[in-house]
This record gives sequence, structure tokens and C-alpha cells, in this order.
Amino acid sequence: MQHIAFDLGNVLLDLDWAPFYHVLDELNISHEEMNSFMKFHNRSDFCGLITLKQAFEESFDQTEVDLLIEGWNAIIRPHDQMVNFVKQLKYEGVKVAFLSNMGFDHLNLLRKDFPDFMNLADVQHMSCEVGAAKPSIIYYQSFLLEHEDFAGCLYLDDLYENVIMGSKVKFESMQFDLNNFKNKPPSLLKKELTKIQDRMLKGS
Repeated sequence: MQHIAFDLGNVLLDLDWAPFYHVLDELNISHEEMNSFMKFHNRSDFCGLITLKQAFEESFDQTEVDLLIEGWNAIIRPHDQMVNFVKQLKYEGVKVAFLSNMGFDHLNLLRKDFPDFMNLADVQHMSCEVGAAKPSIIYYQSFLLEHEDFAGCLYLDDLYENVIMGSKVKFESMQFDLNNFKNKPPSLLKKELTKIQDRMLKGS
């Protein structure tokens, strides 16, 4: 098994909501109000029908929009230990795909500010560019139609429903969530990554 597909959020990327919540508090926007706003717009954002910035501009003034986008973009950062893991896999000849539900705001940020990280992927199958989002089977089928060599690959995702759908398209799916390793010794994550690496070697 020399192919692996990664979700990004909570798998290769740390998600820290504190900066965004700080902006909400500063603007006196309740977390409940923003949660409702995001639920309403998330699917359209993920599928590339609207950017989150455009959605904000429909409901907030420009000063608020600028602060909200700044807070939103501060949420995501590549996780150093996971990045090193992907680099090691690449060194060993493993082909890597990124499969992520992501809007253009975050995607453009990653490509601009973290190009070395994004370039680790041989394939970037991003929902906003595909026009479909997980766990829709169309998302996975479109990926496999374009990249048949990833059939049967190991697939890591933090969300159960995505793992299940991945299994339905014959991925070797595995639920993996960085949140399970927060505030714990790095050795625990290293041990888990070693298991994943061994699993790949056994399947190769």
C-alpha cells in the first residue's frame, strides 16, 4: 500500500477556535448566532458556491468583515509532528492525497502562507474546487475517477461519517483525530503514527 489520503482539519491541521471566538466577543456577536450563521452557509462555502467572506459581507459591515476573516484565518495551522510524518512517508515513496471539505478562504490562505505544506500532496482534492463535499459519495467517486491509483488506499479522517463513506468506496478507512492527542505527551502521537506507518508497510 503506497498511497495514503488525508483529511486536513484535525488530522494534519490544528484547529484553534480561540482567535475567532475572541473576535466574536469583541464584536458582541454571540457564539450561538455565529454557529447558526455557519451552519446555514457551510455547505455552500465547502462546495465553492460562495466564499465565507462573501457570506459575511451580506450580514456585517466592512470593518466587522475584516475582523471576522482575520479571526477565521487564524484558526488553522499545519501540525508540525503531522507534517514531519507526511514528509517521512514521501521520503519512503508513498503517494499522498489531501481530501478536505474546505472553502476558498482557508484554501487560499494555506496555498499562500504554507506552500511547502500544501506541496506535500501529490493530489489536492478540495471540496470548494470539486463542487461536492464529504460525506457525499460523489466527492469520493470524483476523486477515484481522476486518480484510480488511490483505489484501496489508507484514508484518515476525523469524522465518523466520512470514514464510513470512505469504506463504501473501498478505502481502508481509519478514524484519526488530533484532538485526542492535545495536552498529551508527543510520544503518544508518535506511537500512533508508527502504527499507521506499519499498517501501510504490511499492505505494500
